[in-house]
Amino acid sequence: MDNFKFSNASGLSKYLKVNEDGEKFGKAIITVSDLNQIESQDAKYVIFGIPTIHHTKSSFKVNSRNFEILLQKLLNTKNNQFNRANEVIVLGEIDMEPLQIELNEQNQNLESDRKKINEIHEKIDSIIYELATVIFDSGKVPIMLGGHINNSLSIGKAIKSSTKKSINLFDLSPNMNFDFSTKQEKQNSPNHFDKDLIRKYYAFGLHKNNIAQNNINFISASIQMDFKFYEDCLHLTTLDKCVKFKNSIDFLNGKFGFRLDLKSIQGLSANCESSSGFSLRDIRTFMKIVRKEKIEFLHICGLETCIEGMTSMVLSYLISDFMRHDD
Repeated sequence: MDNFKFSNASGLSKYLKVNEDGEKFGKAIITVSDLNQIESQDAKYVIFGIPTIHHTKSSFKVNSRNFEILLQKLLNTKNNQFNRANEVIVLGEIDMEPLQIELNEQNQNLESDRKKINEIHEKIDSIIYELATVIFDSGKVPIMLGGHINNSLSIGKAIKSSTKKSINLFDLSPNMNFDFSTKQEKQNSPNHFDKDLIRKYYAFGLHKNNIAQNNINFISASIQMDFKFYEDCLHLTTLDKCVKFKNSIDFLNGKFGFRLDLKSIQGLSANCESSSGFSLRDIRTFMKIVRKEKIEFLHICGLETCIEGMTSMVLSYLISDFMRHDD
């Protein structure tokens, strides 16, 4: 497959810390060298990484942290009755090297070649679509790490193509991640809300400082969308937050994709909004609720603003919590 680096057992083993205290998760993890091998594996989950590309009128910035380093803490957890490595395929990550060459070429003349810039974004989305199609058609659950919030929609399109049904999406983020504008020029935006793709949508944990009034009006007028503000949870115990969280999931009334923006976790992001947010304990408890639902995919984004050194540890908890079935 073009523009994709498959993980392998040899490559993952270099991130394992050597000791005799039980088998490591990364030692028993499943890898494949071709997408055609996914269906024959008994694993339930497939993890892969994608880059985040930021571009302005004057520059490009690519946040493409090494996918395997992000998984380092997860690979070093214990393989036991709670963490079952044979249920996980570590697939690999989108290869940014050839795309990076194209990006660097654009730095010389950004304004005159917006078409090429859009083609690079479309290339990444097409790779995600291909990966998600194979994973979903194999009866497995994609877990995507990195990228932009709109990359979830590429997975959604793959699922809709396979099922012929629109998806439900649950968004845990401090920001409203969709553009609900009806203006024609806005409808080509990657963040434009596509009513044909998304049947029902719920945004949980929005910060009141981050949402435009027109978005509040639009969602409030729809019976297919709803939201819950983070500020409505400030005074609540973890148990009460979980009740609100579960009630919000029940609004979707069926299978859904779960998008988790790491900027919603207090103290994790270098962005100012992370000074106020859910605790890691809250998020882990939410994940315990999510894993008991009918989940079609998990997308964890917002990694580009996370504080170095903390991301791998947080991901190890969130991914293992999502896959665990000990109760």
